[in-house]
Amino acid sequence: MKFFVMQGVRKSALFLRYLTSLITGKGFRAKYVSGTLLQSETPINLLFLGSNDHISEIFFEDIVKTEFLGSFHPLIWGQARSRFIRPGTDIIIVPHLPWNRLTNNTYVIPAYLESKLSLPTTKDEFMVSLKGNNRRIVKQGLKNGIEFEQANTEKDYREFYEQMFIPLVTNRHGVNAFVSSFSSIYSKAANATLIFAKLNRKRVGGVQLIWPNFFKSYSYFNKIGMINEIIHDPKRFSQVNMALYYQMCCLSIEKRCFCLNLGIVPPLLNNGLLWFKESYPALP
Repeated sequence: MKFFVMQGVRKSALFLRYLTSLITGKGFRAKYVSGTLLQSETPINLLFLGSNDHISEIFFEDIVKTEFLGSFHPLIWGQARSRFIRPGTDIIIVPHLPWNRLTNNTYVIPAYLESKLSLPTTKDEFMVSLKGNNRRIVKQGLKNGIEFEQANTEKDYREFYEQMFIPLVTNRHGVNAFVSSFSSIYSKAANATLIFAKLNRKRVGGVQLIWPNFFKSYSYFNKIGMINEIIHDPKRFSQVNMALYYQMCCLSIEKRCFCLNLGIVPPLLNNGLLWFKESYPALP
């Protein structure tokens, strides 16, 4: 009964947050994107009206030009469409709102996918459930001396944030990186565990794992980071990365969590993060 109550409260909270975003109009913006259609040489012009920039990427082989046109309130998206549309526009992407009318020419895709990993009752069962390549990488990493340490002090979080989280995010995304603030990560420390991976007693990577509360019935993977030395070594990066995911699952099993939420990913089939998380078993 407690599980169903928590799930109901969580869904209500998400719905209220969604309604609030509609009322305040925060995050809705217009941009014009010109580029080449995916897997073709056809040029296309796209008008994006929404809150999730990843959606526009699904159409392009390589984005050539992006122009920010302004912000708008979702209650008047029709006026925004008339305001921002240009001659020669091939595709218009709009938010799927209750008052939007869908036509036969409308292509509907989700703003994001939420990846939840069902967990067995023991760590041995989890190891067996891993797909062959993932299991092999985890075993290699543990054999090569990867150890784990749990931490939770502000000093530990500073080390994780400055030496691991920022380097990984900026290496992955360059000038387009969105770097969460230290305060936003550390504010969750009271209900989280910071897991460090160590090689030769040196901290080389870390991950923040948030535990269930009244609104969540599962553990939640929040942020991950690596030191530069590991980031630029593909083999060790793979081992440390998989070892951290493995340890998150093991700790969640120890805490008797039935599920680990691996976070959201853009619904793009060419997204490496999507395929990495899909490689775990029992993802809905």
